[in-house]
Amino acid sequence: MNASDALNLLNQSLIDHKLNHWNGGLDNARRRFGVCRMSRKQISLSRHLCELNSDAEVRDTILHEIAHALAWERHGVNCGHDKRWQAICIEIGARPVACFDDDVIQPTAPWVLVNRETGEVYRSYYKRPSRDWSQVWIRGQKAQTHGKLEVRANTMKSKTGDLFSSNEAPDTSGTTPTNHNTTSPKAITQFTAQSAGQVIDQLLADVNNLAKQYGLKMSKSKASYSEIDCNLTLTLSVPNNETPEEREFKQRIEFDALASLFGLTTDHYQHKFTSNGEVFKLIGFKPKNRKYPIIGINKAGKRYKFEAAVLDTIEV
Repeated sequence: MNASDALNLLNQSLIDHKLNHWNGGLDNARRRFGVCRMSRKQISLSRHLCELNSDAEVRDTILHEIAHALAWERHGVNCGHDKRWQAICIEIGARPVACFDDDVIQPTAPWVLVNRETGEVYRSYYKRPSRDWSQVWIRGQKAQTHGKLEVRANTMKSKTGDLFSSNEAPDTSGTTPTNHNTTSPKAITQFTAQSAGQVIDQLLADVNNLAKQYGLKMSKSKASYSEIDCNLTLTLSVPNNETPEEREFKQRIEFDALASLFGLTTDHYQHKFTSNGEVFKLIGFKPKNRKYPIIGINKAGKRYKFEAAVLDTIEV
């Protein structure tokens, strides 16, 4: 159903069920079809799912949310999907079920988290995540996924057809190759999420191969795009080959040199302090970071930054 037609149907349905004081609207949600916001007296529909689905599915979603609104008006509380709400659904002709079924067509998420070796897809995202995946693994599959995860542009098809044009869909078969295309790609006249993702993925693969040749470590700092620009910031660094003992010695020297700036002595090294109910050990300082100048580690040895106020909880 056309999104504007869906909005008109929603507004008319509000009138038909004597909810004239409620408002109808559209939003850009992709994971849920509709929402009833009781505090605002508003019902909103996903324009994306309205466009993808049949008139019958849109009507049922509208009635589903109308039932929530009527339950609020009659009982003065959010009834959720309880028996009171189900009774209203039956009364007005909506399916008394909490979620839409498998017949509802959803837009394909443009990004997926995959295993670069097997191609297995674990998660999908509507916004490209910017985290460093090199130290992330899938729970219960650490040996199979640690250091093997990467985000790629999604080339899967939705029930309505391919969402990406042929010049935007990247090669996702097997390990990311250095040469991504056997033929010259079509010129990009305007960046989209998919075309920008394709360019970024190819740049990352090419630069990563170059970094390996020189024994360097690559990390992505930031990626962004507009219709006419695609920006990628990369950091290449020399691997830290220090032994744990060398790092510990360097860490202690830095601590001793800075402790007095925070009213502490060198004896406070690795003293325990508390933050949000969790115990940490004090190991260092970052004076240039005015908001979070304190460095501590948890039981697992993971480093965190803290506000200076945590020093009030340090053990004497």
